[in-house]
Amino acid sequence: MQIKIKYLLLLILLLAGSLQARSDDEIKRGLYFRSFEVDKDQRTCLNLSPDRPLVFSKGFSMEFDLQLRREYQSFGYVFRIVGNDTLNMDFLANIPSGDANFSLVVKNKAALQFKNPEIGENVENRWIKASFVFDPAAHTVSVSLDGARKEATCSLDGLKHFKIYFGGNTHDVFSTTDVVPMLVKDIRLFDEKRKPVRHWELAKHASDCVYDECISDKATVQNPVWKIDRHAKWTKRETLVCAGQNHQIAFDRKGDRIYFAEDTALFVYDFKENMTDTIQVLARVPFSDDRSNQVVYDPNRRVLISYYFEDRKLAIFDFSTRKWNSDDQPIAITEKYSHHSRVFIENDNLLVTFGGYGHHRYNSIFHKCRVVENIWEEADLSQSIPPRYLGGMGYMGNGKLLYFGGFGNESGIQEESPRNYYDLYTIDIDSETVKKTWELPHPKEHFTNSNSLAVDKDNGKFYALAYPNKRYASVIKLHEYSLDKPEYHAVGDSIPYFFNDVESYCDLFQSSDGSELYAVTSCARGNSSNINIYAIAFPPLSPEEVVQQPPLRSNTRLWLLLLALPAGLVPALAVYRKRRSRLPDSDDRPTVPIPGKEEEPAVYKSLFTEKKPSSIYLLGHFQVIDSDGNDIAKNLTPTTTRLFLLLLMSTVRNGRGITSAELQKILWFDKDDDSARNNRGVYINKLRSILKSFTEIRVINHEGYWTIQFGKNVFCDYERVQALMKMIQSDERLQIKLLTELADIALKGTLLPHLQPEDWLDSYQSDYANRLIECLMEHSKRDEVKTDLLLLLKIADVILLHDNIDEDAIRLKCYILFRSGRKNQAVQAFNKFTADYEDLLAAKHNLVFDDLVKSI
Repeated sequence: MQIKIKYLLLLILLLAGSLQARSDDEIKRGLYFRSFEVDKDQRTCLNLSPDRPLVFSKGFSMEFDLQLRREYQSFGYVFRIVGNDTLNMDFLANIPSGDANFSLVVKNKAALQFKNPEIGENVENRWIKASFVFDPAAHTVSVSLDGARKEATCSLDGLKHFKIYFGGNTHDVFSTTDVVPMLVKDIRLFDEKRKPVRHWELAKHASDCVYDECISDKATVQNPVWKIDRHAKWTKRETLVCAGQNHQIAFDRKGDRIYFAEDTALFVYDFKENMTDTIQVLARVPFSDDRSNQVVYDPNRRVLISYYFEDRKLAIFDFSTRKWNSDDQPIAITEKYSHHSRVFIENDNLLVTFGGYGHHRYNSIFHKCRVVENIWEEADLSQSIPPRYLGGMGYMGNGKLLYFGGFGNESGIQEESPRNYYDLYTIDIDSETVKKTWELPHPKEHFTNSNSLAVDKDNGKFYALAYPNKRYASVIKLHEYSLDKPEYHAVGDSIPYFFNDVESYCDLFQSSDGSELYAVTSCARGNSSNINIYAIAFPPLSPEEVVQQPPLRSNTRLWLLLLALPAGLVPALAVYRKRRSRLPDSDDRPTVPIPGKEEEPAVYKSLFTEKKPSSIYLLGHFQVIDSDGNDIAKNLTPTTTRLFLLLLMSTVRNGRGITSAELQKILWFDKDDDSARNNRGVYINKLRSILKSFTEIRVINHEGYWTIQFGKNVFCDYERVQALMKMIQSDERLQIKLLTELADIALKGTLLPHLQPEDWLDSYQSDYANRLIECLMEHSKRDEVKTDLLLLLKIADVILLHDNIDEDAIRLKCYILFRSGRKNQAVQAFNKFTADYEDLLAAKHNLVFDDLVKSI
């Protein structure tokens, strides 16, 4: 595999990322490790070396950020490093321990320990800078925590291959489920010269893996909880059922609390504490009979204010006495201002409202109330803003309001063709002047908004909840708008919402520290109202913005990425020339010159032409030849193809197959369990029907695993290669004929080169290529192989097929060709390697042709 193409892609992505308006400091990052609070099979495991060990022959160092949290059991593994599959180096945390809070254990003894005072009294809920250094030359290991460093002498000679795990792991010998409650981010690996070789940010991620920033190397994760997902997913915090239909809602931004007022009680939800309290009202009631009236929180006096438009009355709720100060006189129910927008400006003790609906009329009335004196003013802004309701309003600061959207018409009369509005205005509170900023073109599906906006003036944006007002059962989306131009896009996932006009309500608020947005929805049903409270981290991101794409692997995708960049970046990347695809067609196979022959022997040619009945070919072109000699691969749809390959390759890899849950995660991740189960049943039946002409193949479910079972007369090139590698590696006496068969089959092509890249497929392709290269290269150094030039040449070609800049393989190929008298072909192979190397890495290699042909 040409892993190093990822250096180029990294440069491109970094350049593109520098243009993003979002600050990385605002984005929550890190992997949250599930620990003893869940069952063992639900705990988090991070594997930095899933496909192959990390190779550090002269030592390495690792740095990461660590945050611990206290649970009822706060002990476990931070990381475990396994060297050569024989020796463990474990870093453990034990928060409550009075002896040692952190320990580095080598083999079965503690090599060094830290206590809390050495790194600060409190190690919980704060980021700790941690590092580990393995120095075989000095025979030492060391750990640093927030600058406090300890070193131990250990005899660890010969360690070269390392597997690194955080939290739990499933290693054959050193597995564990003792996961310390922690959060980890920014894992960096350095070689012995402190050169960065890996960096997993643990921010953006794929479904069950994450790629590093240096070469896009993959780490896999089980049971992850990603902090960045809080920016893209609403979390339901609370569900309440309140009596009646006209409860009033107020938000205390300083205290991060939201109040729901009804006649006999006040419900208080505290976002910081994530708890709900109920305050029984001892006397009088707010103005709740009229849907037009609402309540606001006054942080200056720490009271709730219920306001009544018709008689311009205010009712104050005193938390110390638990009483409203309203009089006992009944109020006239006019309902002229339902779904109006409101803002309370605490510095001026000023309540401001706009718009509303009632009695088949929309209005453009602008109200101002100085709540301390209860002085009201109103103005009709219909000449500037057509009458409407269901619009959103937010405070810009400096006496300016922002108002967006709504539903109404110019006359204000409901019968005269009301419509949705998508215009943005600024309103000067003092002068009551209005300026229209922009107007959006009408979307495909009309929507209206939350009554409040969240304004991010520093970044030139504002946010509103949006929902289709033509449907009852719908969803709310969070929209991010530009303050300067008519642009918006949806961020976050959706919130279920039932819109029943004035009997429904939704609103949007921002936390005191600006780190979260809160959404509140309410829908009246019968004599009660269902209220739901949600939160999302700020700034919100679209689901696509938290997904890390697998490494790009072809010319087409690379240049599509270049074209997607701003024009100013293209000249900076022009130094890179178009390169040859690393995954060749099966027709683009090696045409190797054979010593003493003028053309390819028959064995080379037959590899690419002979297709036997009852055969499955995954190397090169994908073909499924049934018992009658027909290629039935063309009968497979994209989904049945993926299902067939997942069942087949998982069976070959682990002998068991794949579970229904794993299939759902890959094929039907966007479906709920019932829908995924139905889809799985449909496609399993389709696959079985297509495979009927394959008499010795069965799709079965055994002990919870879906597997493909085939008879001894069925040939699969992928399965045969895996079996040959296992036989070769397990037998100390090398059988040349097995190695030759392995090279012959592998020369057909790479694994499924023409399939659309996906995370699961990349895992199989990487594992296959790495194991194949390692096996062939290891046995090419055996004395009995060095005398077989034809076999050596095949080995070199197989390796270059999978990694066309492999230095060991080109050294082998040039030597054989040169010593066989094919000097011109040796030079051509070297020149092609040089061109590929420079195209790929924009750098020159250090190989010299004259040195290559002297010896192997």
